[in-house]
Amino acid sequence: MLNSSRRYGLGRFARGASTTEIAIVSVLVGLIVFALVMTIRDAIGGRSGYKYKPPTEYRVHCMACGAEWMVKPKDISKYQREGMGEFSKSGEYRPRGGDCPKCGAKGTVFVMIQCPNCGKYYLPARVKDPAGFAEGKVRDVCPYCGTDLKKWWKKHLKR
Repeated sequence: MLNSSRRYGLGRFARGASTTEIAIVSVLVGLIVFALVMTIRDAIGGRSGYKYKPPTEYRVHCMACGAEWMVKPKDISKYQREGMGEFSKSGEYRPRGGDCPKCGAKGTVFVMIQCPNCGKYYLPARVKDPAGFAEGKVRDVCPYCGTDLKKWWKKHLKR
């Protein structure tokens, strides 16, 4: 006849989960959700140690006459021409800046960098020595306090 011990629902897998099994599954699901939340938070930049505030004005410098003045962010495109430049007869790349309204020189006005450590402005190495910067021989270092810009940002923007 029928074996009465083999009824439906009495097998090993049909008995339901014990409290230990429920606790283990809950912990695993919690860890997965926590990892997912942290990944999304890091992706949108929620954990940055240094809060960057865009400047309300930029300082520019004319290489021809030495004049410096402040410009508003809406006017920065006249002076900051990333990726635009020219090659000299010797094959050296020279960045091209904006035109100076004070002395009339063409392509000599560049945006200056403000040192995050001491707050003073200086021309970046890619403008002063573009060939050395391209080869990696020259870095953006503040001439006033000696702060290496790349190292400073790397230290203060750790994730």
